[in-house]
Amino acid sequence: IHVTYVYDPAAADRSNFKKFSDELYGLSQKIGKKEDIEMVVFGDSISEGHSSSELWGHAPYSPPYAKLVKEGLEFKVGYENISKGGMDSSWAADEEQLAKLTSLAPDLLLVAFGTNDSLNNLEGKTYRANIEKIIETAKAANSECQILLIAPFPSNEKVKSAHSHELICRTLQSISESCAAKNILDVAYVSLYEGVRDMLE
Repeated sequence: IHVTYVYDPAAADRSNFKKFSDELYGLSQKIGKKEDIEMVVFGDSISEGHSSSELWGHAPYSPPYAKLVKEGLEFKVGYENISKGGMDSSWAADEEQLAKLTSLAPDLLLVAFGTNDSLNNLEGKTYRANIEKIIETAKAANSECQILLIAPFPSNEKVKSAHSHELICRTLQSISESCAAKNILDVAYVSLYEGVRDMLE
């Protein structure tokens, strides 16, 4: 079965998408001043770009979401993508990966893990501890780092792993709220799914 679609981007209702001018205040200030930004993307195959039509060479040839974020900032952005397909949050939180993150000391960090984390990780404390470790490392390397925690698209709701998406969303939102309560600023949460779903409905 081949499914094709035609759409007019101008018709998209962008009001469904969350804005982060308050939560990512430092980024808003840099954007307003048109300062250069070093952006790092840290995730699994989705962040690496394997869900993009550009990679697979078919219409509408959309770049990976991370590149769309970079292009949307509309000024000079240094870009490093250290994502790796098939990896989970435990891989991301090991010393080798954290050392790489520390060396990059980004101004803007997109963190997108969860799809490959087992339900044991998600239902227990492992996933949360791993994401918090990534945040702490990024903030230690650059105290002004702006961090966006990204929940991916869910699996088919009829498969067992679909339950994981709800856990990912709840955990990431809770981490973001906990950071604010601890005065760890500039950590926000977003789901790739809800905004797109609401836009299409």
